[in-house]
Amino acid sequence: MNKILPALLSAAALLFAGAGSAQAATPTGTDYYFTPGSYLTITDHETFGANEVKTFDLSNLYVGRITGQTSKLFKVSRCAGGEVRIDLEITLKREDLNMNRFEVFAKMFEGASCNSDDYDGGAIDGWMNAFYTRPSLINSGAVVLDIANKYEGGDFAKTSFQLYGNAVY
Repeated sequence: MNKILPALLSAAALLFAGAGSAQAATPTGTDYYFTPGSYLTITDHETFGANEVKTFDLSNLYVGRITGQTSKLFKVSRCAGGEVRIDLEITLKREDLNMNRFEVFAKMFEGASCNSDDYDGGAIDGWMNAFYTRPSLINSGAVVLDIANKYEGGDFAKTSFQLYGNAVY
């Protein structure tokens, strides 16, 4: 007993001393997603007959990952009616471990197929969108954009979304 008690006390002292000096892990990056309720609606205007309308649920869609303090361009594309495509070009800027900013350029393309590169209009939302990345806090910047075909007819689209980031360890 005389030998066991001092050994147990020494082991306990080492455990408690080590626990006090441990630091929380530092995130290596951030994974970005659309928040629940985010959507994109595209209307393919038809001269004869009913318009083709398609709503895309963007909820929890993975946008991408950024590591370090940098900017990165991400693109999400959706098409309706086989000829009207919207590209959401989202430039995310990770300013530090917690602060993120983003801008969005929504581009409309309309042609013979969803692969057309015939640019017909767009809308932009600048760098005022900001949100924090923390393991227990989601605080997002919101974007609402109306995109109209400015050159050929009545095609239009609307998007409303927010982003959130999850720290990656």
